[in-house]
Amino acid sequence: MQHHQESSVLRHCTLHRISATMPGATSILRDFGLDIWRDSNLTLAQAAENNRADVEALETRLSGLLPFRTRDIPEHPGKLIQHIITHYHDVHRYELPRLIQLAERVEQTHRHHPQCPQGLSIALETLGVDLDTHMRQEEQVLFRMMQQQPPRSLAAAIACMREDHDEHNELLQKLETLTDGLRLPEDACGSWNLLYRGLAKFLDDLIVHTHLEEAILFPHFEGAPTH
Repeated sequence: MQHHQESSVLRHCTLHRISATMPGATSILRDFGLDIWRDSNLTLAQAAENNRADVEALETRLSGLLPFRTRDIPEHPGKLIQHIITHYHDVHRYELPRLIQLAERVEQTHRHHPQCPQGLSIALETLGVDLDTHMRQEEQVLFRMMQQQPPRSLAAAIACMREDHDEHNELLQKLETLTDGLRLPEDACGSWNLLYRGLAKFLDDLIVHTHLEEAILFPHFEGAPTH
């Protein structure tokens, strides 16, 4: 009974909240034809109805995921910063160059295929440059300021980071468009499969990463007294 009650709560959550707090959810939402960007502010029930998807089947699939709040997410801001750097910043830097190489290979090998994601490698390079600049600014400036004592109000600096996040979301939407929602053709080769699996993980990680900063880390400092 408790499991059924917990899963039924999901239908009242927005797609954004589900994507941001349940690692792995974006792939499930895509499987059911839901657009995690266009319908981000709709509840699961609303999005399912609009797309004629089975909301109960969606809830069943999603309820098998482990929300990150039950994982080891540190409450202390300093430890949370290190968690973000280790689990997201470092991982993005490792994965993106490999995804770019795979995209270049797929675009070259399948350039005449009607579903070839032409322009994907360039879009990933653009995102990679912007994301790396953003993460360096956080690590070298913002995160260091956050760990100074006494805490200071960093509302202005954080506002700039939030603007960057909005721009990253626009680039992520472009990736979804270029790949037709990461839908593979039936004759996709191994590299193409590997590319889209890697992209699914990367997109999922970046959504969760952004949520950890915007919903948990940043609020600690936006209202702190100015010294």
